[in-house]
Amino acid sequence: MRAHFQRFVPVAFGVFGGLTAGAIAQTDVISPPPTLPSLADPPFLSEALLFESPWPLMAVFAAISLLLAVVIAKRGRMGLAALVAADALVVPAVLFAIATSVETDRERVRGASRELVEAVATADASALSDLLSERTHLALSRLPEVRDKAGIVSWVGSAMRGDYAVEKYTITELQAEQGPESNIAKTRVSVRVVPERTKRNTGFICMLTWGRERDGDEDVWRVIRIEPLWVQGYGELQR
Repeated sequence: MRAHFQRFVPVAFGVFGGLTAGAIAQTDVISPPPTLPSLADPPFLSEALLFESPWPLMAVFAAISLLLAVVIAKRGRMGLAALVAADALVVPAVLFAIATSVETDRERVRGASRELVEAVATADASALSDLLSERTHLALSRLPEVRDKAGIVSWVGSAMRGDYAVEKYTITELQAEQGPESNIAKTRVSVRVVPERTKRNTGFICMLTWGRERDGDEDVWRVIRIEPLWVQGYGELQR
């Protein structure tokens, strides 16, 4: 009896492990696995706090100003309290004006990523070409003929008007990170598309590497590497 049990335990664990791995693999086909490469949020105390998301800073200044105004008013100095209370509106307004007047590199590549998704979804080869660097590389072995800028633009201009035409699309998540060099940035774009042919809502995740290039008198961000990561119904593409 004991010998049978000792033989049964490894077999049982092997079967259970196989079933668990299979279930996880099936789940990864339906939803993106947590092991997919992702991008980190910027540090809290960074330019993002002032120029990209000034709301926490605005709220802190407003709260401090109102609190000071209440304390000063309780001491009978109503005129000074009114001035301090006014800062609860003035300082946040100044911070908001600064934030809206400055566009960070992270914001630029986020905006360019949205433009890139639109160009692909609408098969706009001209707009796509403007967003791609001459050194653009598609990291996907399953499409060997679509590796460089010319191949990508040609494929999008034809396939996205035919078999892969998109009826509608939605960007569900957009991460952005700059560095480690100042002229390099990355975005991870999650998109849900409805193809005209199947009418079936499908998820897609792609990592884009951007390079800062000189275009005349200004610097522009262009894609230098496209790395498709995951497609719903298929799973990870880089395995």
